[in-house]
Amino acid sequence: MKPENQQANLLDPTRVVDFGRHRGAVSRVCALRGVFGSKHTTDISLESPKQLRRFLSLLVETGEFVLHGSNRKKAIGELLPHRSIDLVRTSGNRTAIYASTDWAEAILHALLDIKSLEGKSDALVLGYSRVGSRRWLKSSGGLLRRLLAHDKSLWSSGILYVLDRQYFYPTPDSMGEHFSLQPLRPVARVWVPANCACLVTGSCSPGVPRRIAAYTAQEIALMREVHTADE
Repeated sequence: MKPENQQANLLDPTRVVDFGRHRGAVSRVCALRGVFGSKHTTDISLESPKQLRRFLSLLVETGEFVLHGSNRKKAIGELLPHRSIDLVRTSGNRTAIYASTDWAEAILHALLDIKSLEGKSDALVLGYSRVGSRRWLKSSGGLLRRLLAHDKSLWSSGILYVLDRQYFYPTPDSMGEHFSLQPLRPVARVWVPANCACLVTGSCSPGVPRRIAAYTAQEIALMREVHTADE
């Protein structure tokens, strides 16, 4: 839910900047910097999945920004490094702020409802696998069954934090993931409605099957090894 005192100030950047005119990366960065400002965090609202995808694509293509998704409803003014739990890679268990240049992964973290996963042992067994240019959402157990059953209670509105990439390091064994070891003020917050979950499952267009798959037994065994090694 968006704070009442911010609703009137939410910005739709597609109405402020004609991104179609800014074809070069430098031009886009200048346009986005102008939208965001420099002293205060800009709050952005895009209700349409198509608009959101287009805006986030333009954003990460500049090479200047990374995205951090959070399902916490209360907006954060400053992000702090904290210990993360990653069952796939030990490098994902730093005390850090994690962010991505992959907008779909960031949306996943923003919209996956935290409360609906409380007490579920396989809640964190969720990730992406890429085959060529296609992205598959992968899971296992009860969470996989809920995804395949189109369980809408899995999703709720969240926030994407737009962060300056210059303060981040690339994670060596993860495409698109970056981490920062210092507190950061986001340059913008993008409020993401639950209906944009179709961007996560790959089914925003009618008649297009959802790209959801199960982790193999070998992949799950590897996750357990990583988790055990990190304990």
